[in-house]
Amino acid sequence: MAGVAARRRFLPLFDIAFLGLGDGIAEDLAGLRLFCGSGRELLIATSFSKAFIWYNERCGALTAVAATDDAAQAVLSHLRARIRPNYSNPPAHGAAIVAAILNVPELRIEWERELASMRERIRRMRRLLGDGLRRHGAPRDYSFVLGEKGIFTKLGLTPEQVERLRERHSIYMASSSRINVVSVTEA
Repeated sequence: MAGVAARRRFLPLFDIAFLGLGDGIAEDLAGLRLFCGSGRELLIATSFSKAFIWYNERCGALTAVAATDDAAQAVLSHLRARIRPNYSNPPAHGAAIVAAILNVPELRIEWERELASMRERIRRMRRLLGDGLRRHGAPRDYSFVLGEKGIFTKLGLTPEQVERLRERHSIYMASSSRINVVSVTEA
């Protein structure tokens, strides 16, 4: 990917919205770390909304990796120009709580343990969903649900099928058939 970015001369943006909910924190960052080792410039959007279950605060960061100090200053200038009219001064308490959790060893260990538990629940719900669809005679192969990572999947249903599930069975999902697998229950 770094080679393609260099050849095509584009600035990559990595979106880290589900950190730790795929295979683990270090594992989820492995590709990004390889890219960073290439010496290429890039942007990294990090959200703590999912990993810290911090939806109302929309706590996160934008990190710019620049090749030179001058490039870093230019990026910072552009970001400041965009930030000021958009939100000027965001609430700080969400970021302070995340920082405390990450910087207090006992809290970080507890958070990582809870994150691992959530990651395992996601895997379990994916298995339940795939097994349930197969058991109930779904006409297509849904094994891809088991191989995916994170809290969302698309089932590949038509908008008409999604509407039918909503109206007849009170099963709700986006019209694209995107569902949150965390909402799947044992029942």
